[in-house]
Formats: sequence, structure tokens, C-alpha cells
Amino acid sequence: MSNILVRLLKKILGDDYYIVHNLNIQSLDGWFHSCLNRQYELSNVNSAPFGTFYEFGTGGGVNLIKFLKALKVFCNKNNLAISDYRIFLFDTFEGLPKVECVEDRHVQWEEGGIAFSIEKLKKIITDAGINIDELNIRYIKGNFSDSLTPELKDELKQYPPSIVDIDVDYYTSTKTVLDWITPICDSGTLFYFDDHMAFSGNPEYGQIKAINEFNDKDTGYLTSFPAYGKPGNSMIYSKKVFEHI
Repeated sequence: MSNILVRLLKKILGDDYYIVHNLNIQSLDGWFHSCLNRQYELSNVNSAPFGTFYEFGTGGGVNLIKFLKALKVFCNKNNLAISDYRIFLFDTFEGLPKVECVEDRHVQWEEGGIAFSIEKLKKIITDAGINIDELNIRYIKGNFSDSLTPELKDELKQYPPSIVDIDVDYYTSTKTVLDWITPICDSGTLFYFDDHMAFSGNPEYGQIKAINEFNDKDTGYLTSFPAYGKPGNSMIYSKKVFEHI
């Protein structure tokens, strides 16, 4: 591509240029964009859920910003209102909780780390050039053992997740999230596990242990899906009894 054309595209697209020009499955924003396209197309034939993003462990919004930029490009391309896409963010907004067991313990993580308040997160979103007033975001604050209640699950089942980002670091947190959210998931829901390889693939720790235990329960399945590089991994969920037949 010529430098003149590159400059022209950057001028026309602004912040959207990076995503449009780099729709590469090996980048997380590219992965989010490809997932949005996939879910949207399959939802038209009732084969995948569309319209809701759940994020567990928002932290400083690194993954969230990538998703929002991909969503903006996607909505513009398909003439959709970005406000129609629902976003649920689950976090303590006070940093990592206390380590509960050895499967959670990691040299890079400490209690209270990665602490970003809702107000600070909103500023980060705004500073990234995203109009927060256009977004349909709900913030659910608290430790997952307290905030992920049966009542909330019953309320949110009308909004089955399409894409789920699980960036909660710990084995126990991942296990709690999976047990809570999968009953409201349809087959075809896409999951991104940000800390999948935090323990170098050791199946006795972290998110891999939680995923393996989930699959062993035989209530549903998480299967590898084209992934965004490292250290994360993406998977696709299906119910034990597949419903899209």
C-alpha cells in the first residue's frame, strides 16, 4: 500500500485506521472484530448469540479499549448504533482480592494490585478517544463471591453473552465465573481467557485448572477456538445437548 493511500486512510478513519488496516487474528482487537462479525452473521440464522459483551476483571481497561474500538468499527460498517450493544463489566474496582489457595498464587500478582476505580476507568475510556456517553455499560462492583448472585443471573439471562472476556487471573475466580455464567450461555458463545498461560501451561494452576474442571463436569464444553497469541487463549462454549439443530 502506498504511503499516500496510507495517509489518506488515516485521515479518513482516524483512530479506526489501526483496526481496519490490521484485522489480524493475532491481535486482540482484530480477534474481537472477527468475533463480532462471526456472531452477527450467525445470529441471523439463529446459530450464535449476538449483542452482549461480558467482561470479568476489567482492571485498567486494556482489553476493554480494544473491544470498544473494534465494536466502533463494526457498528459503523454495519450501520448499527453502538448503544444497542450491551456491555457488562464485573470487577472489584479495588484491585485483586486476597489469594485463597495455592492454585491462585503467582509471583506477579498481589492483593490490591491492578486497582482502578469506576471513575478512573471512565477517564481511561474517554482518554482513548471513545465517547462514553454513547456506550451501554453497566458496572457490577464487588468480589465475585458476593456480586455474582442467583438474582443477578436470573435478571441477566435475558441478555445471553455473545463474547466473554475472563481476565480474573485466579483459578478460584475463573471457576466462580464459569459456574455462574454458563447457565445463561447459548452454544456458540465465545470466551477469551487472558491469563490462560500464566503458569506456563501447568494444568494444576490458574485458568487451565478451572477450565479442565468445568469440562470434567459434563454440563457443557469449552473447546479451543482460533486464538489471539499469548498469554491468552480463546474458546467456544457449547451446551452438552446442542440446541442449534
